[in-house]
Amino acid sequence: MVKKHHGDLGKQRLFGVIGQAICAVLAGIILDWTVVGKGYPDYSITFYLADGMFVVTVLLMSQLDVGVEEHSEATKLLTSISKLIRLVDVDIFMIMMLLLGTCWGFLESFLFVYLTELEASSYLLGMTITFASIIGIPFLYVSDVIVRKIGSVNVIVLAFLAYCIRFFGYSFIWDPWLSLPFEALEAVTVHMMAVASSIYCAAAAPPGLLATLNGAVGSFHYSFGRGVGSFAGGIMMANFGTRTTFRILGAGAGICGVAYFLLHRFYLAKIEKHRLRRKSTKPAIIISEEAGPITIKLDLLDVDEKRNNRSSSDEEEDDVEDAAMDYLFEPDGLKGRRLSAF
Repeated sequence: MVKKHHGDLGKQRLFGVIGQAICAVLAGIILDWTVVGKGYPDYSITFYLADGMFVVTVLLMSQLDVGVEEHSEATKLLTSISKLIRLVDVDIFMIMMLLLGTCWGFLESFLFVYLTELEASSYLLGMTITFASIIGIPFLYVSDVIVRKIGSVNVIVLAFLAYCIRFFGYSFIWDPWLSLPFEALEAVTVHMMAVASSIYCAAAAPPGLLATLNGAVGSFHYSFGRGVGSFAGGIMMANFGTRTTFRILGAGAGICGVAYFLLHRFYLAKIEKHRLRRKSTKPAIIISEEAGPITIKLDLLDVDEKRNNRSSSDEEEDDVEDAAMDYLFEPDGLKGRRLSAF
């Protein structure tokens, strides 16, 4: 929908972060208030409020015109999956998203447990989410510009390094209030990472498979990765202790970030540039409010010559498809900007 209406993905996510910031601290205040009145935290009130907001969200969503990119291949699930699996750079990206999801899942499951052991109040637990959300607001407002300048892969690498700092930082604190500076890094590990992931998928997805790739990446990070982080993290905490587990995961995140950077710099970037040269820059390559479509008509005579030199029917279809279409940016004549979202 963002691409359809020429929106800005970061600014769309901004409103969700604002709601998260307000509701998190509000829930903490409500829980502390119930402790004063009842002697124990009554979580039922927060669940009732969440259910009410879910109902309102469903009603609003039912009024939106929601659609997905149509393509003949999109209806063939096995064909779609096989096309994605053959893309080596996309496979490695999905593995990186799984590892990032593992880090995120561990923090989602055990950070509050750790802070509670440090005698953090419910108000402080809610404040950690609010503080991280407030710090993330300006980043989300300019997230598309940042990703376009440095590339989505570099943002993913920064997310790994930010997790490394967060894990090691948490492992050395003794006052739960000292967790707030490390929570500020969630602007990179969660908000910026999510925008970079979406833009990468838009740039890397074959025609008609954008929704499939977005769904696969989301499942790897938010579902499978979170489950691995919770399960493996619990086992590690039982065997090594909380602080040691944080340090082990911090070292692992740092190693993953450096390894992905080197792998992309010396190997994957060549694959991505080659594919972009063949398919050129599709409308999905950058989701930007400022970018307007530029119609570029390629030389049909050159296309005919290429078709005569190729025997593959798939490549013939690609040439015809690339002959005349809309682009957000010129394929190879772009000066002063990054050629791609990678």
